[in-house]
Amino acid sequence: MVQRAICVVGAVLCVLGALETAGAELTAECRVYVGGVNDGYNEDCFGVYEYVDDPTRPYYMLADPDKLTTEDKFLYEDENLQYWVIGPVVGPTNGYWFSPRVSSNPAESTQWHVNTGTGFILQPRVKATAACPTPAPTAEPTTTYKPTYTKMPTIEDDSEEEETDLGIITLILTPIILCCGFWSGFWGFRLTCAKMGGDASVAPVKTVEFNHGIFQPPRFFCVELDLNEKLGWTTTPFPMRVTGVDEGSQAATGGVKPGWTVCSVNGQGINDLNMFNHFVEQVKASGETKCRFHLDTATAPPDAPPGPDK
Repeated sequence: MVQRAICVVGAVLCVLGALETAGAELTAECRVYVGGVNDGYNEDCFGVYEYVDDPTRPYYMLADPDKLTTEDKFLYEDENLQYWVIGPVVGPTNGYWFSPRVSSNPAESTQWHVNTGTGFILQPRVKATAACPTPAPTAEPTTTYKPTYTKMPTIEDDSEEEETDLGIITLILTPIILCCGFWSGFWGFRLTCAKMGGDASVAPVKTVEFNHGIFQPPRFFCVELDLNEKLGWTTTPFPMRVTGVDEGSQAATGGVKPGWTVCSVNGQGINDLNMFNHFVEQVKASGETKCRFHLDTATAPPDAPPGPDK
């Protein structure tokens, strides 16, 4: 009975000790399929991508046995490890598709945006799916050794003694197991917080920065404005070039300058006033009152004063 109780305690401690698991990683044998329902832009990038173990930078290449396209397509991490990108060459952040990078596994990135020719728009039903082969079973042993002699135990009627011993052992081990479980969980939590550089007494809060996508500063100026108030600028309808900024308005306070061109609403590319109004109405319908706008500063006249970087 004592040996049985020791085995039970050992099993419980083993379960409490298994507190960490490894993250998902792809191997050279894995393939990645990219596809899904979309708005019809750059669909020739969909298909199965084969892993290429390049010594300087591993990447995936579109397998195209039917030669539906004459141009190679590559799935790769950008140089700053911020995005997964599909493009004609490995390296640049601009391409046909991109999604914010979650890990070295592209299947964990779910916010895929497509290049429409005038900007990038989110395609929420397009996914990247990893397909890895099942490991082969291990070989069966050729020889099984059997004991030549087994001593049969004597049979005694000790059921009452076993029940008594089990009850005593249960009373002793129950508080020990509960204490071990509490301290294992407590120290596991402290270690996890220590790895994240936080305080064990307070859960760390991760700050999520706004994703500028392809509209990266300093060329593209980003300003956040309140949709419940007058924006404070006047623009041409196509393209939306700023022709005037009202003095004292939130656009003026935010640093908007005449000559700049409005090119995105919350990171979604636009090229005219109709698209601008459409995306602004979407933001309002979601219940948000604040919205970020990107403006291309490269369209300003040479004598225009520069604005602050954001």
